Amino acid sequence: MDGRDEPYYWLGNEPCFGSAYVYNYLGKAWKSQRLVRQIVNRFNNTPNGLPGDDDAGAMSALYVFSAIGLYPYIPGIGGFIITGPLFEKVEIKFANRKNITLTAQNACTANPYIRQITVNGKPYRSTWIELKQLKNGIPLHFVMDNEPQAHWGSRPADAPPSFY
Repeated sequence: MDGRDEPYYWLGNEPCFGSAYVYNYLGKAWKSQRLVRQIVNRFNNTPNGLPGDDDAGAMSALYVFSAIGLYPYIPGIGGFIITGPLFEKVEIKFANRKNITLTAQNACTANPYIRQITVNGKPYRSTWIELKQLKNGIPLHFVMDNEPQAHWGSRPADAPPSFY
């Protein structure tokens, strides 16, 4: 981690989970991608592996959504902020027997940055995806990179919804 964004995001007791995702609103999606990957990397498979207090599974849920690369940022709104998956393949099965399949070329802890995304085979630049797009089962394909892609998700139209 570098010192440019000190102080670092602290995952102690009752952290504000949403802070890491705010950069998607500011046209700096790569900063959210970097910070979310740093958060995921703080978890480990030991008895003391959670970096904070897991009140009713909140920290575990933060890890799962962050590792998938889709985070339900706005309560009550069916959609997800996109930050890029940690895994090469993730399948999410809905009760309607439809699946969301996320594939990610070059996915690993060292490649937190989204180079490009396709949704149903079409280029996708938004840092938000609505649940209604996902409910019928669609493929999302990511190409991940170890270098920030400042252009991806940087336009005002690419930002998640705002209710000002």
